[in-house]
Amino acid sequence: MASTQAWPAAVLAFLLASAVIFNPAAASKVPSLDFAKWNQAYKLSVSGFKAAAHPDWVGASSLCSRDGFTSDPAAVNLGDCFYTSYENRTYSWWTKQPGDRRYNSNCYCYGLNVYKNGFCIPGSANGTALLMQTASTITCDLVKQGVTADGGREIPKAQALNDQPPTGHYIAMLWRPAGCTPYICWETDFHTARKDSSGYWSWKEPSGPVTDRDLYGQLIRDPAEQILPGHYEFCAYFWVEPDTMTIDGVFGLPTLQESTEEWGVGNGVHADLSATRYNHTIDGAFSAVSLLEQEQDRLWRSKNGTPEWVAFYKQYALNGAADNAGAFQTVGTRNADGTNGAIGNSHGVAVGIGSVFGNTVT
Repeated sequence: MASTQAWPAAVLAFLLASAVIFNPAAASKVPSLDFAKWNQAYKLSVSGFKAAAHPDWVGASSLCSRDGFTSDPAAVNLGDCFYTSYENRTYSWWTKQPGDRRYNSNCYCYGLNVYKNGFCIPGSANGTALLMQTASTITCDLVKQGVTADGGREIPKAQALNDQPPTGHYIAMLWRPAGCTPYICWETDFHTARKDSSGYWSWKEPSGPVTDRDLYGQLIRDPAEQILPGHYEFCAYFWVEPDTMTIDGVFGLPTLQESTEEWGVGNGVHADLSATRYNHTIDGAFSAVSLLEQEQDRLWRSKNGTPEWVAFYKQYALNGAADNAGAFQTVGTRNADGTNGAIGNSHGVAVGIGSVFGNTVT
């Protein structure tokens, strides 16, 4: 048994060896989960709108509500629209829209804790992203190649889960093969989750909210073991230091402010944009499309191994997708992104106001 005099030296040695865990300065460099920063919404207001000068307003106004024009923007859903009219046949209207960090950013940008007004793609600055964008099958090896080319360092699971680095932070990369359920089909893609200062992991879908929950509403302790919305499989953990990395992708998308000003000038009206008070229940919610996909995902997973499941993938294989069918029956279509509800890659999405009512979230 060690003497009591040896305890202080032993404790000191232990603390020094565990500095990554106990050093507050080191932990402070790891990103904190800031819902309001990434999910911020805005009130887009227009005044002096003349119906006679814009005949399509008459039909379009049916999508807005006269009731609720004075509502608290924090209490209404994204995409909701309200208007009022005046005796001189002019109108004022406003709509609630997602901010740029939510709408003009994707999982990899968020995972690296950077905002680039666009979509970060692993390996873009180093010659590997072209393969990821054009290959018919994105593999885990290709995803790792891209992140490594950017400057990330692959690390073992124990390190990713049990400590925080002295600089930078940890991310998890995922990927998916092309495939289908009875409800939806998808192409190959990648996804990213990030370890926050809390020790839990968070992620965002392109043009969607930041969340720290998995498919079943649980806090994410390990993205390799928990199922996140989407159709992804775990690939690897990485230690990333964004300040020293080369990060590129599809950037320079129109901002909400730019689109608002352009629309106002083009229509001869005054358009104004202002941040709303953050309401996590509403502003941090998924779109109706994503919620439906998640509901369908949970339902299909509950049928794993049933005759219905087996019959579907048997027919799926007969239609020329035997490899994917076998993979889905083996891994149960592990998920992590669930973005746009459409067949295709989810790194990019069209932006711009586009109509009287803006980029309505459906």
